Amino acid sequence: MQAGEEGVIANLCKVHAYLLESDRVDPDDRALFAKLKSEKADRGQLVDSLQALIRMMYAHYGKPVILLIDEYDVPLAKAHDADKGGLDYYPKMLDTIRGLIVSGSRFEVVSNQEHGLGRTDIVVKDRKNRRAVIIEAKKSVSEQSLEKDACAGRQQIIDKQ
Repeated sequence: MQAGEEGVIANLCKVHAYLLESDRVDPDDRALFAKLKSEKADRGQLVDSLQALIRMMYAHYGKPVILLIDEYDVPLAKAHDADKGGLDYYPKMLDTIRGLIVSGSRFEVVSNQEHGLGRTDIVVKDRKNRRAVIIEAKKSVSEQSLEKDACAGRQQIIDKQ
């Protein structure tokens, strides 16, 4: 993950610190949560962090948890810009987004590790219902070019089927 995202996850864990004391939460999840809260988790643990938090909240409350993700495209665009300096953030950010999307074993998520080669950025396959969602991330430099850029992304998906 990019620098600073560890802090965002740590702050989220601090808001939900009560989960560390919950006897309904698996001890392994509590240990992971403590690492996330103290910013000592490794990359794989960070990518899976929201899945762990959702699992812990489900165990604690005994009710399904709904995660709403808004503006996931902003960190993708920033990662794309950072890559222009040779920092290799974009593939890592795609992994992070993949971790956010996958909510169970019925889904398979495939991401393009080499962006800019005409392949889709993220494909989420629903094995059970034989459906898929294709996500093509594009960056617009202005609101006026947004529709044109979205159409270009759509066309890219159609051309590469």
